[in-house]
Amino acid sequence: MKQQHLFVYGTLKRGEAMNILLPRHSANLLGQARLQGYALYDLGAFPAILPREGESVLGECYAINPSSLPGLDRYEGEGSLYLRRQVRVSLGGGTEKTAWTYVYNRDIPEARIISRENQPWRKTVPKPDDELWYACYGSNINYERFMLYIQGCDDKTPPKETRPYVLPHRLYFGGRSRTWAGPVAFISTLHDENARTLGRVYRITAAQFDQIRDKEGPSDHWYGNRMCLGQLDGLPVYTLTRMPEYEGYQPGVPSQDYVETIRGGFEQSWPGEDFDAYLSVRKQITA
Repeated sequence: MKQQHLFVYGTLKRGEAMNILLPRHSANLLGQARLQGYALYDLGAFPAILPREGESVLGECYAINPSSLPGLDRYEGEGSLYLRRQVRVSLGGGTEKTAWTYVYNRDIPEARIISRENQPWRKTVPKPDDELWYACYGSNINYERFMLYIQGCDDKTPPKETRPYVLPHRLYFGGRSRTWAGPVAFISTLHDENARTLGRVYRITAAQFDQIRDKEGPSDHWYGNRMCLGQLDGLPVYTLTRMPEYEGYQPGVPSQDYVETIRGGFEQSWPGEDFDAYLSVRKQITA
């Protein structure tokens, strides 16, 4: 199958968290590249591009196997959050390539534009006092359980707000927790418009979120993958899950205690939903 080209400018670049989706056996870095006629915007945990005359975007160009495109589409939320489009990019030495790239499918305030002088994009790290939404889908969907984490933070202020939230990622159970005597909940790192994981968001500070992440286990094979799901009311929405290469590790069915803890939170946030019907198919799903 003939190789194609991919222009990336954000989390898929070298040194960024999701570059792991471009494994060496199916993607070859051709070098730094520039895309004309588009502007680069900083959305905090990830960037976006939109067509704009007179602007340009600095990123990287890869030669890829076309078979990797469906997985990248799911990660980028192609057709919803982003649209995959073919563009012309310039590499060093005057070389040009036709490449796929992902164009944002929503409006962005002009104040978020990144000038050429400040490119390429680098992830913005929230300041400790900045507020964000923490999206939960496992035991922390239960407010009483979540507050145990808050009580362990330096700042014990309860969340300013909480509300139900749908995560467009697939829920599965894996690993083995000593606390819960069995597998626990994770979500796939790939965006999936057909997935409907019913969770809950808490409005807390970045410092509280970082301390909760440390308590959940900062190593990449547990809940060390901090993933941005987008924005809500102008604030970023973050969740925690595994890195992609660990998603199929030790899959299994969760313990009854774990399920009942989730049930309590589920009924708080989704009183009109049938929890048993919701979980019945997901308990058997593995990565």
